[in-house]
Amino acid sequence: MQSTRARTVVIILISIFVAGCSTSTTELSEIINKQLKENSKEHGIPAQALMIMHNQTVMFRNNLGISDVNSAKPISNEAVFPIYSITKLFASTIVMQLHEDGKLELSDYVSRYVTDLPVNWQKIRVQQLLNHTSGLPEYYNCKKKECKFPVSFETAISRLKDAPM
Repeated sequence: MQSTRARTVVIILISIFVAGCSTSTTELSEIINKQLKENSKEHGIPAQALMIMHNQTVMFRNNLGISDVNSAKPISNEAVFPIYSITKLFASTIVMQLHEDGKLELSDYVSRYVTDLPVNWQKIRVQQLLNHTSGLPEYYNCKKKECKFPVSFETAISRLKDAPM
């Protein structure tokens, strides 16, 4: 699984950098479409969508699969995918870039960067958020396979400010 993901990432990166090279757009599209089909077959992925842009120009765009397993309705370019835990990757990367640039210390209290936190959250450190040891309560509620997420950061804090750590 890891090698397939790595291969997909490499193909995407190559496609970005070969825009001015001799590889035709058609050849590149065929390679990427083949990889999407292989991912779907190998990992049982019901739907995928990929768009590659360079300087505000769409270099590649395609989707594959179905948006609803029950109806077998094909996905469209307008399909919206929930991103769930992928946000952890983005957030961790940004935090580490800020740390490398000297703009954030992992040992700092979060309250240094986010004001108006509840009192019992004031001593949580950035590194505790990154490794999921902060003790913060869950900010969403899932019942009967339906998750309800707060509409804003402020709403999440107001719901959880008195919850036990």
